[in-house]
Amino acid sequence: MSSFGANGLTNKGRNLQAKAQAGAQLKYTKFVMGSGALGNQSIPNLTAVITPRKTVNVTRLFVDPQAQRATVGMYFTNADVTTGFTWREIGLYAIDPDEGEILYWYGNAGDAGDYIPPGNGSEILEQTYDAIVYVGTATNIVATIDTSLVFATIQQLNQTLADSKTYTDQKVATVSIPDASLTQKGKVQLNDSTESVSDTSASTPKAVRTAKQEAINAAKANDEEVILPLANANAQGYANAAVAPIISADNPNMLKNSAANFNLYGWSNTGSVGWSWALLYDRGYKYFSCYSGVAANQFAYLESQPISVTSGTYYNLQALFNTLGVTSSTGVIYVGVLNASNGALIKAVHADFNKSWHRKSESFSVPSGVTTVKIVLTVSAGSSAMSVGNKYVTRIKLSIGAVDVPYTAEADDLALFEYQNKIRSWGAL
Repeated sequence: MSSFGANGLTNKGRNLQAKAQAGAQLKYTKFVMGSGALGNQSIPNLTAVITPRKTVNVTRLFVDPQAQRATVGMYFTNADVTTGFTWREIGLYAIDPDEGEILYWYGNAGDAGDYIPPGNGSEILEQTYDAIVYVGTATNIVATIDTSLVFATIQQLNQTLADSKTYTDQKVATVSIPDASLTQKGKVQLNDSTESVSDTSASTPKAVRTAKQEAINAAKANDEEVILPLANANAQGYANAAVAPIISADNPNMLKNSAANFNLYGWSNTGSVGWSWALLYDRGYKYFSCYSGVAANQFAYLESQPISVTSGTYYNLQALFNTLGVTSSTGVIYVGVLNASNGALIKAVHADFNKSWHRKSESFSVPSGVTTVKIVLTVSAGSSAMSVGNKYVTRIKLSIGAVDVPYTAEADDLALFEYQNKIRSWGAL
C-alpha cells in the first residue's frame, strides 16, 4: 500500500480545526484518491486533490481524546476502476460550516505510490486505509459513514469479546438460584425412590421406569376375566350408539338407476355436451361419464326422472366422483337436486378437481311448495374450457332424513323391472 510520507492539514483544514475546538462540528465526508505529483507545491495551500482518480466513502471513525487524534478509515476496491493509475495522493474532505466541503487533510506518496490496475483485468484489489489526523480538543467530531462497507478490526473484535466476557462474568456472579417448591421455580434434588412423598425433589428417569414397570406388572396380575368382558361390553355399547341413527332411519334410495347399472335408462341428456356410461373393471361397478371436453360457457346436463318429495322434510344427497387429471379455475362438477317445476337448484354436492374416487354428501330441507324434484349431473365449464378427462359420477343416493347413511340401491329394483318390460316391448326377451 502507498506510504504517504508527505501529509498534513491544509490551511482550510486548520481553519476548520480551530472552529471545531471552539465548538463547531467537525464532520468528515469522503476520501479522494489521486495520481498527481506534489512537486514544489505546499500541502497547506492545496484546496483539492491534484489529479483525482477515485472517490471513496468513509467507513469508520475513532477519536482518541487523550492523544488528540482521530483515525478516519476507508475501504476501496478497483472493481469500478476503468483505467489504471499510480496511487500517489489521498485527500480527506470535511464540511466547513461557513465554506461547505473543503480539503481538510492531504497526503502524497511521491515515487512510493502503488499502481492500481483496472478492475476489468485479472487482479481485483480490496484494501482498507486509515488516516490519523490531529483534532486537538474538539469534541463534536462525526463522519458520513457508508455502513454497508464497515469492517471491524482485530483490535475491535478482541475488545468486544473481552467486554462481553466481563459483562457475562459479572452477571453470572450475581445469579442466585433458589430451591424449587410447589410455588417457586428453582433447583431440585433428584430422587430414585418410587415410594417418596416429597414435594421438593424430582424423580429420575430410573424412578419413572420402575414405577411404570410396577404398574404393568400390577395390570397383568389383575383378573382378566373381569377386565375383558367389561371392555367388550363397552365396545358393544359404543358401536350400538354409533349405528343407532342409521338403523332407525327410514332411508331407502329414491333414485332409480343410481349407478348406471342400466346404462342411461331413466336419464336424459339436456346439455350441449352429452353424458354416457362406462364400466369400472377394477371396482366392478358402472358409472356415468362425461369424458369429452366442455367448451367455455357450455354445459353437460344429465337429468333423472321426476321424484316425489315432501316439502319441509329433510333429505340426504350423496354421490361418488372421479375427476383425476381434470382441473378448472372457472368450472364446476356437481350432482344437484332441482325443483322439477321450475328447474331451480335446491342443493348440490360438488366434486373436488384432480382427485380419484371420493364421496360427497349433503343434507337439506325441501322448500315449501316443492313436491317433485329431479337429480341432475352437471359439468359447467364457466368462462374457460374444461379439458378432456375423467368426469365420472356413480353411486348417487337421495334418501329421506338428515343422516348421512351408506349407499343402497332400493329404487334400482323398480328400474330393473321397468327396464326388463321395456326390453320385452322391443321383443328382446
